[in-house]
Amino acid sequence: GISSCGFGGANAHVILEEYNQNPARSKDNSSSEQKLCPFSAKNVDCLTELIESFVNFMDSVLTETEIEQNGLLNKISYTLQTGREEFVIRLLVKVRDLKELRSKLNQFLQGDRSDADIFYTEEKNNSLLGIINDKQDLSQFVDQLVINRRLDTLAKLWINGVNLPWKK
Repeated sequence: GISSCGFGGANAHVILEEYNQNPARSKDNSSSEQKLCPFSAKNVDCLTELIESFVNFMDSVLTETEIEQNGLLNKISYTLQTGREEFVIRLLVKVRDLKELRSKLNQFLQGDRSDADIFYTEEKNNSLLGIINDKQDLSQFVDQLVINRRLDTLAKLWINGVNLPWKK
């Protein structure tokens, strides 16, 4: 540790720990657990550009070893869920690993939206939101979907404008 004592009674203490590059794998890193990877933009062209940039990042920056590590998928999906503002044009991909994510994003870029794990919309569907008028009821409904891991229903809600509690 490092300690510093200043004039006038100001003290500072820091405890340092060695960086562990390969932390123990947690149960969240299970390859059988699907992750939701959301992308959104203000318009279709921006979404396409975002997806192209993301695929280029995966191709040029990540090694094949990194792509095969599910711990990295956990971090990337969490950042995609919580680290960006949500816009009207939405794409959500449900995947088990980064190879599948790259493949499905390329499929989307080629115009193929037939995969059941690719959810896409260009506008909010407010009629869907009108079914549950009370925000508390909607919140409880979404919480139950999260608890029961109803990923398809969560994906459909998100692409139609429902903001999900990603941190749960």
